[in-house]
Amino acid sequence: MARVPPWKRPPVPPHPDQGRIIREARTREGWGQRKLAEAVGVSQPYLCRLETGTRALSPRTARWLFDVLGVEVPLPLIDLAQTATGRDEAREREQERLQAQEAARVQREAELSIYRLRQAVAMPSLRFGAFRAGRR
Repeated sequence: MARVPPWKRPPVPPHPDQGRIIREARTREGWGQRKLAEAVGVSQPYLCRLETGTRALSPRTARWLFDVLGVEVPLPLIDLAQTATGRDEAREREQERLQAQEAARVQREAELSIYRLRQAVAMPSLRFGAFRAGRR
């Protein structure tokens, strides 16, 4: 599995409820976007993108929003395969899957060999061939 550089990876989609939660908490406090952005330490356009759902929330910004608004904002639903730990786990699962496939293949071959041996014992013509059975 080749590693994809960060700039070629697709962007992480935001959590579906992210914008609604931020907007409701902001309006409940009676703050505008500009005031909240200054309090959190982000730009107003960035906050607008977070509220409209065009930008995913970073863990750091989520923590800052929690500190300022006191509301827990869900983080994006991240594909674990995009993280280093997730890639390692995916690699391990793939190796386990391949080992299980190989074990199943070996098991099938063993069962087929046993089946063929039983057939040869049950039918002497298969065991010795037609010539030894007295047929020329």
